[in-house]
Amino acid sequence: MIRKALASLSLCTACVAHAGDHKMTVTGSYADYTEGAGSRALLGVESSTRFGDNTLLVNLAGGSRSFGNGDSFDGDSLGVTFYRDWSDKISTRTSASVSSDDPVFVNRLFDQDLTWRGLKNATFTGGARYAEYDDGHHSTALYAGAAYYLKRLTIRYRYTHYDLSDVGDGHANLLSLRFMDAAGRGHTQLWFGEGTSIQDYDWAPVALPGEFQSVALRRVQPLGEAWDVNLGLERSWHQLPTYDYQGTTVTLGLARNW
Repeated sequence: MIRKALASLSLCTACVAHAGDHKMTVTGSYADYTEGAGSRALLGVESSTRFGDNTLLVNLAGGSRSFGNGDSFDGDSLGVTFYRDWSDKISTRTSASVSSDDPVFVNRLFDQDLTWRGLKNATFTGGARYAEYDDGHHSTALYAGAAYYLKRLTIRYRYTHYDLSDVGDGHANLLSLRFMDAAGRGHTQLWFGEGTSIQDYDWAPVALPGEFQSVALRRVQPLGEAWDVNLGLERSWHQLPTYDYQGTTVTLGLARNW
């Protein structure tokens, strides 16, 4: 699957790279979970190309998931996201992914949203998402959010309502603050999350009702005109009916712009 996906990624890049701005990003991450929940390691490459009013992202990832009982799985994932600016006020995002049938990634995913830019310095977004997981569960989600733009600060909030099969309803709140550097494309971003549905995290080791809190930090540091280094750190706390566990994720990425 990896070789076929790489061929598709190269073909997509070749087809559209001449038409607009392009970025290629390679990202690696490692997550470690306490209380015998294991670990997860990922390596991915993403191609992003803007042509006119459209932006196309193609993502290929491979990874491994180890559990505390000694079980270990390897998996691959291929995803495509398409952004479209229909007018000065309306844009959409359509995203879909498919993976090998294992607990490394969400096995099937479709996500559609619409953003309205009708007010000065503000946008409003609504959307829906459907996901299938290796354990036989599937979830549907409806979400709504807003963003407010200042000179160097962007504030975003999103509320999500989940319906997870055989488990029930859940919700999640996500707040992010993005600080732009005084000059250039460098920025620092913070996320704060909490909710009653662990399925807001695609790497959740089990599909059970519970509560979670999270905080994440990412720095995008330009290196000259063409390169960016991405550094990320996330900490999450999960409370389940039978036990509690924590997760720590470290991410490192390198991007090339042209």
